[in-house]
Amino acid sequence: MYGLSVTRPLLSFYHSIMELPVKVKNRIKTCKALEGKTIFDVLKMDEYANNLEAYIQAQKEDREQTKASFNAMKKLNKMARLPSHVIDHFADWQTKDYIYEYMRILQQRSGSKADERRYILQICQQAYNKTVADFVVAEFPQFKKYFYPKAN
Repeated sequence: MYGLSVTRPLLSFYHSIMELPVKVKNRIKTCKALEGKTIFDVLKMDEYANNLEAYIQAQKEDREQTKASFNAMKKLNKMARLPSHVIDHFADWQTKDYIYEYMRILQQRSGSKADERRYILQICQQAYNKTVADFVVAEFPQFKKYFYPKAN
């Protein structure tokens, strides 16, 4: 995954493209919304930023709930120490910071620690996959079952 050019055709980077049936792969390559787009083009889209923001917000909310639980245990004199999480390192980051760092990671130019890179790769790849899937399903609704299997 590392060392990718952000100018590489984007569907070759979609993480689960290999798991799709051949007929689906051939059809999604003709998706007009993604035709001629590169990975970089997708990362600049508002749709991608919105999906990424939703994932980041969900992660932050989960972390706040965990902190609240540990604080409640602390008040009850239960000795509980909140385990650290990599998201704590990114408390003041904006969505554009995640996108910029994601591009640097893909190009192997990131100076972040390994656990930070893994976290950014995970959350940004989820947003990328959702963005690509949204465009494909908007044009080919019959493929919804392949991109959103839990929704069926």
